[in-house]
Amino acid sequence: MLKLTRAVRVYAYAVPVDMRKGFDGLGALVEQQLGRQLLKGDVFLF
Repeated sequence: MLKLTRAVRVYAYAVPVDMRKGFDGLGALVEQQLGRQLLKGDVFLF
């Protein structure tokens, strides 16, 4: 069971992504392409 104490925003990146980029590459993608801050507590789907 997943219990959340606040509203969480979930963003889905619709373009195919090479998952070999690792955490740093995916984090850069979030900040550059989606224009979101990585450490705000939101969830990003690839």
